[in-house]
Amino acid sequence: MVSTRAHDGESSPSTGDKRAADASAHDGGSPKKVKKVVSPSHKKGEAKGDSTVKTEDETKAQDNEAGERAKKDDDEQSAEKRPDGMEEAKRDEEPQGPTAEGNAQPGEIPAHLPKEDLERKHGILEKGYVYFVYKPKVETEHPESLDDVSKFHLILNPHGTKLHRLIAIGKKALPDASESSRPIWGQVMSVGEDMKAFKDGLGPSTYETKTRGTRHQPGARVAAAGAYVLHATENPPENSANASAVYHTHFAYEIAVPHDMGEVQEGLHIQHEGVFTLQVKNPEATTTNPRVGRQPADKHPQFPPELKQYFTTKFIPSNPAAFLDYPGAELLLVPSKHTAEQDIGQSAEKELDSEEKDLEKEIDKQKGGNEAKKALKEMGLEGLAEGKALEGHWE
Repeated sequence: MVSTRAHDGESSPSTGDKRAADASAHDGGSPKKVKKVVSPSHKKGEAKGDSTVKTEDETKAQDNEAGERAKKDDDEQSAEKRPDGMEEAKRDEEPQGPTAEGNAQPGEIPAHLPKEDLERKHGILEKGYVYFVYKPKVETEHPESLDDVSKFHLILNPHGTKLHRLIAIGKKALPDASESSRPIWGQVMSVGEDMKAFKDGLGPSTYETKTRGTRHQPGARVAAAGAYVLHATENPPENSANASAVYHTHFAYEIAVPHDMGEVQEGLHIQHEGVFTLQVKNPEATTTNPRVGRQPADKHPQFPPELKQYFTTKFIPSNPAAFLDYPGAELLLVPSKHTAEQDIGQSAEKELDSEEKDLEKEIDKQKGGNEAKKALKEMGLEGLAEGKALEGHWE
C-alpha cells in the first residue's frame, strides 16, 4: 500500500482561465428583390434562348431562402462569440451527486477528501507520486505493441495523503510535441483511499456475452513510476484579464523506475522527464470527447460552487489542484515543446527531483524481488502483473 507521507512544504498560489472566443463579424442580410418585367410575348417561366425568366413567386422563395441562410450564419457566429462559460445560476448550485464512502466514480463526491484550499495560486499547487498503467485488449494476454493496448491511465497519489486518483488518458499515450501539437483528452475516473478497490478494478476479469460467449480482460500492467508536480506560472503577464495566461498550469513528472526506457515506455510516450499543460473543461459546455459525450448528466463532475466560479470559458487551467478530486472531470493535456525546467522553473524542478528521490527510497525499502517487483509492492499492486513492463518489455 502506498504509505502516507507528511507535507514538507506548502503549495504556492495558482490557476484560472479566460479565453476570449475568436469569431469574425458577419454582415449577412437578405439580398434586394429584383422584379423582372416579363414581355407579353413570353409566358411565365418560358425559356428564351439559353436563359429562363423567373416568376415573382420564385424570386420571393429565393429571397426567403437567402434570408434564412444569413440568419442561421449570424446565429452560429453569435454562438461562437460566447466563451462557453458556466451560467451564473449554475455556479451557485451545490453538488447534487451522492457521497461515496469508498472510491468515488463519475457523478459521485469523495467522502474523505483532505482539507483543501480552493483559491487559485502561483507556483507549486501539488506534488506527489505518479504511476503509469495500461490494460491490454480483451483476449490479448501477451501484447506486443501499442496496437494491443486497450486503455492507458495515470494514478496520482498527492503528497501527504492516502488519496489516489485514476485518470484515463486518450490516444493510449501521453502527448508528444515532437509528433503532434494536438492536445489529448483525459478524464478523472475514480478518486479515493481504498487501494484494494483500485487493485481489483485494474485486475483481470471474465465476463459473458450473448454473441461471443465467455470473454477475458487481462489485468493492467505498470509501465513506470515517478514523481510529479502541478505548477502554475510564477511570472504571469501584468494587468491581463486572460486567466489562462495568468494561471497557466503545467503537469511535470520525473521517472524513478525504470532507469532505462524500453519499447513499452517509448510506445506510451513516457520519458525520463516530461511536461504538458493541464486544463479542465467546463462540464456545462458541449464536449467533443466521444467517451464523455455518451455519459448522462448524473455522471458529470460534482464541483462545489467554489470551483464552479472559475468557469468563465470552456477550458480553464487545472488550478487549484482540487479540480482533479471530482470523478467525471474532463481534462485536456496540451503538449509542450520545452523541458520541465523551462516550463516550471528551477525551484519547482528541484522539488520534483527531491520527490522522485523520495520515491526511489520508498521502493528500495521493499523486500524481495528485483526493482520492478519492489515498485509494485510500494504501489500496493504486487501480484497484479509480472513487472516486465517496468523493465521495458511488453507483457
